[in-house]
Amino acid sequence: MYIMNIKIVTDSTWDFDDDIKREHDIEVVPLYLTIKGKRYREGIDISNDEFYELMKKGDFCPQTSQPTPFDFIEVYKKLLKNFDKILSIHISSKLSGTYNSALLAKKEIDKDNRIFVLDSQNASGALGLMVYFASVLKNEGKEILEIIDYLKRMAERVYTVFILDNLKTLEAGGRIGKAKYLLGTILNFKPVLMLKNGLIEPFGSGKIMGTNYIVPTILKFLKEHYKGGEFIGGVAHNIVNTVNMRRFDQIKDEIKKFVKVNTFLIQKFGSTITSHIGLNSIGLSFFEKFR
Repeated sequence: MYIMNIKIVTDSTWDFDDDIKREHDIEVVPLYLTIKGKRYREGIDISNDEFYELMKKGDFCPQTSQPTPFDFIEVYKKLLKNFDKILSIHISSKLSGTYNSALLAKKEIDKDNRIFVLDSQNASGALGLMVYFASVLKNEGKEILEIIDYLKRMAERVYTVFILDNLKTLEAGGRIGKAKYLLGTILNFKPVLMLKNGLIEPFGSGKIMGTNYIVPTILKFLKEHYKGGEFIGGVAHNIVNTVNMRRFDQIKDEIKKFVKVNTFLIQKFGSTITSHIGLNSIGLSFFEKFR
């Protein structure tokens, strides 16, 4: 029986590292960052660690932009020479124009319906988990429409929580006012956000939290959504100080006490995500495996 040769494509907001990229043979199309007038391709012209070092200086506000349709056309044309089908999985269309660029590229060159473009409704670790499972299913010999159906169901069940170190990035981006920023900074409150329905929204009560409330709040959330099945999760971070690394280890250890962890991937936030949430942030993504 002929097994269809499928290539999986994603974008650089998936935030998984090069080892997983190579192991699962994932093609990654980079987003762009503009820093002090110079344009970089994420993960190609600038590494995560290099971007973190620039962010630590704090004397610039990075701008991000999606790949162009032409970027996708180049990638798709190259891949179609060697693969039967392409499954292109991307950051939520409510957060970026990346998905639309991929769609435009498909419309331009895909005359035989060999390219399938999917809006993940997610980003960062959640997108990474979806791409990871697409590769697992592909290697199990699943047909492309079976994989897409699984990912669409998965998109509704994957959860992502972001714990930010401070309010500076949110204030700079206009998400909170100056008064709330100043008060939160004085009290050392931490913003906690959730990726839901393709958008990033306040988590829990919608209020910024004191440090002592973060872990109990996340565990409460897990208890409400975790049903005792096979837990697939990942933690991403861009931590550059020891205080936040201790908090990261605490959150990771508490989660592992509570759930039956099957797969737990630890990754670094990429430059695009970091530019929107700031340094020393932590992200938790998880879902319960189903068939």
